[in-house]
Formats: sequence, structure tokens, C-alpha cells
Amino acid sequence: MITIATVADIITSARYDLRDFGGQKFDDDQLVDYMNRIVALLDELLITKQSDFTMTSADVTLSSGEYVATSPTRSNLVVALFYGTEKIIKEPLSDVMYRYQINNEGSVTGKPRYWAYNNNNLLFNVEADDDYTLKAHYHVKTATLDSSSNMPYNDWFNNYLREALVVMASKARDDKVVSVDMQFYELFKRIVDSAVVGRNFIPKTNKLDF
Repeated sequence: MITIATVADIITSARYDLRDFGGQKFDDDQLVDYMNRIVALLDELLITKQSDFTMTSADVTLSSGEYVATSPTRSNLVVALFYGTEKIIKEPLSDVMYRYQINNEGSVTGKPRYWAYNNNNLLFNVEADDDYTLKAHYHVKTATLDSSSNMPYNDWFNNYLREALVVMASKARDDKVVSVDMQFYELFKRIVDSAVVGRNFIPKTNKLDF
């Protein structure tokens, strides 16, 4: 079985570079907070690049008589919605609201066919005539980490996250402004670009002519 590193493992490793072997300079809560801020930035970049690291799926329920459903927990971007094998078409919010207005004035209910974002909700073109379980494919933000949490992304970016943690803690120790966005954005962007391109590469298959 593959063992995934925990946040505590990364913090322990970072303490060696920080010369904080016994934890007198930094407590775990402080370093965990830094790790969460760093991971949040990496999440944003991975989602922007439509990375498979942040892609997942879950069921969304549109209840009978409703035309609004709540987005999946911690979802950042819903890529597609399906009812069985039928894809629910995404449209601009104004178009879906207009479709709903027409249906609502005519007291029409039915199966949802169109959807749009409305704040953190998913808005549909019609009030449901039954409970509908929809499958959402979406990008998810990492849950808030604590020291016992497994590191995200299956350990792919642990070294970079560890180095970022060391830099942030060092700046805090020297009473310097700790700005995770500006400090690591360009570095993480290069890392993410490389990872996404490599994982999305599909080699051409050889075909034999007969």
C-alpha cells in the first residue's frame, strides 16, 4: 500500500531547514495555517488549468418543485451536469432565467434541460416535476488541512509545498510581510503548467496499413 505523507510529515521536514527541531520557534497551528494558504494558491492554479488533480464528481439533487440546487461541497467550477446519459446544457444566467420565466408564467414543470451558475447555486430552466439526481463533474478546492491530514494531490507537489512553507515561516520569523500569492505564484505556475501538459499528453497510436 502506498503511504501518503501527512501535513505533520511535511512540517517536521520543514523544521530542519528552519532550525526549529524542538518546535520552540513555530507552533504547529502557525505552520498548518501557512500550509493551507499555500495549498489554496496551488488549487487556484490547478483549477485554472483544468487539471485532473482537482477534478471529481458527485451527485446533485434537484428536488421536486424546485429550480435551484446547491453546488457540491467545496466545488470551484462545475464543468458538466448529466441526468443519466443526457447532458444538461449550460447557458448564460440571463438565458436560463428567461427560460424559467417563460415556464413559470405558464406553470410548466418538467425535467431540467438547461442550467447556469447563480452565486453558489445551480439554477435550472424549469421547476422539477420530480426529484432528479444529477451527476456533476467539477473542480474541487482542497478541504482545510490539519496536522493529521494527508497531503493533497497524492504527494505530487510535496517538495514545492515544503519549500514554500520554509520561506513563509522564515519571513515571519524575520518580521517580514508574508505574501503567499506574490511569493509563489510564478513558481507554482511553471510547476502546474509542466504537470498539466505532461499528464494531458496523449501519444499518437501507430496504425498499420494493410
